[in-house]
Amino acid sequence: MRRFIVTVCAAVVVLAAGAAGLGYLSLTGAFTGIDRTVAPGDPLPDFSMTGTDGETHDLADYEGQIIVLDFCSHLCPWSMGADAQLAELYEEYAGEDVVFLGIDSHYDVGLEEIQAYVEESGKPYPVLKDENHVYADLVGARITPEILVANADGQLVYQGAFDNRIIPENTGSVNYLRETLDALLAGEPAPRESTSAWGCTIKRSG
Repeated sequence: MRRFIVTVCAAVVVLAAGAAGLGYLSLTGAFTGIDRTVAPGDPLPDFSMTGTDGETHDLADYEGQIIVLDFCSHLCPWSMGADAQLAELYEEYAGEDVVFLGIDSHYDVGLEEIQAYVEESGKPYPVLKDENHVYADLVGARITPEILVANADGQLVYQGAFDNRIIPENTGSVNYLRETLDALLAGEPAPRESTSAWGCTIKRSG
């Protein structure tokens, strides 16, 4: 009887560990089948997208500046959880040559819906609508929130998580974006080229 109980308990532990592992992989977008298509040191691909500010934004508009791309979604608690800290960094680096842009790549979310969230939440930088997730596919973005940073030469230097939080609404102890920006502004390389971001999968059509 004792052997049976031990066997059952072991099976439960294995199943729980497996479920936890599957949950983690799901949060990282590992099941999306989307490959990373740019690597640190590669030029960030060009884009032209309409933002919630009503303007058309092109990568070329920001030549010579550090660019922060925030793949975001107002439907994702992980993304919304990082919004307050992202807004703080936006304000903190406002006097530097740093540009913050959000990108919403969900195939079934329109610009008006995104605009309503931006106005309600007070998100301080525009969110661009990535129609048919073309740009997300181009750079291999899988989830929200996922951060890409390009240096003043337009080269990708960081791709991954905003910070190391493990709960959507709890700020992490290490802010990867801050680390990256401080290094670039000091003329130094990013301390890490990538991290494992987790959050909500970008909803793609087909």
